[in-house]
Amino acid sequence: MPSQERLPDPGGEPRGASQPPVLDQVYLAACLRGGLTAPKLLQMADLFELRMEEDRLAMREALEAGNLDGVGAAAHRLKGSAGSLGLQGIRACAAGIEEAAKTGRQAACRSALAALPAVCADVLRTFRAHLCG
Repeated sequence: MPSQERLPDPGGEPRGASQPPVLDQVYLAACLRGGLTAPKLLQMADLFELRMEEDRLAMREALEAGNLDGVGAAAHRLKGSAGSLGLQGIRACAAGIEEAAKTGRQAACRSALAALPAVCADVLRTFRAHLCG
């Protein structure tokens, strides 16, 4: 099942059993039972993708300016948005960026931020397949 797939972590290592799944199936099922339709969730994913790109650019610009607080704030927004759609793989990546920013690890921020587009693409592809399949 696609929602059981696991992504590599932002550092490129395969995720182990302790890593979150790509999607939160329980949450998505609850959303569907609660009246959100698959087409509405797909529309929300499209909006999320636009906002995700804004947050990614904000993180990149903040990182280039040496503003780790700005990196952390944008990562926190992305983490919350991803969680609201059950996009656990993206949420985990954003949480890693946020934690690296809070602890002053610029290189870790840079590495995780470089991995973010691929993680997002993989998670969103899985999300759409899950809802359409």
